[in-house]
Amino acid sequence: MSLDPGLLAKVPQTEDALALVRKILLGHLLSPSRAVDMAGEDFVGVVHELARLWPLGRWNQCRDPALIGEAFSWLIRCCRGLAMLPGLGDLAGHQPPDHWKSERTAGPALDGAMLVGSGSRRQAEELLLTMMTDLEIWRLPSSQLLTPWVPSQVLTAHVTAQCKELEDRQLALVDDARENLEEIARLNAVVAQLTSRLDATDARSNQCMQKQADLNNIIRQLK
Repeated sequence: MSLDPGLLAKVPQTEDALALVRKILLGHLLSPSRAVDMAGEDFVGVVHELARLWPLGRWNQCRDPALIGEAFSWLIRCCRGLAMLPGLGDLAGHQPPDHWKSERTAGPALDGAMLVGSGSRRQAEELLLTMMTDLEIWRLPSSQLLTPWVPSQVLTAHVTAQCKELEDRQLALVDDARENLEEIARLNAVVAQLTSRLDATDARSNQCMQKQADLNNIIRQLK
């Protein structure tokens, strides 16, 4: 069954609607029967088909770890399939024979040649890397990143982003600490002023009480 990209592109920009679109795209692209159907057409390659429909999911706005993990796992399987191709893996021209289609796409993972299609392995790798950059993989458990099939650029960018985030947090904490110290200093100055005024008020009160006592003594003496 084919999708209508024009219809999916008009989906409201709400999280629930986009989550449904992402699930539809993943279900459509992960289907082995879909790969066989693609091979029977012009066989542009599974990766190219994925890259064509990928923007419809607005993956850079996805915050759901489950959906991110599912999409990331699929991209990793594609990277693994490409890595298993011999040489450069550039298969041009002829479509694979019918028996190859049925045997190689029986399992859940697609063959590398099916992923590349009539294009270039290097181009497919670039497309996969571009799609991975749309995923906030830092939301995933670290164990999910422990695989040899994750491109080193993705992990490097992931670690760099984490370091940058920690650095920004540290700078924010330093700014907060500086502002807090300035506020404490201001409050100490206010407390000092209030203490000085209170001491002055106590001194005047004592003077008034002493004057009142002296006045009472004078009155008693006059009597």
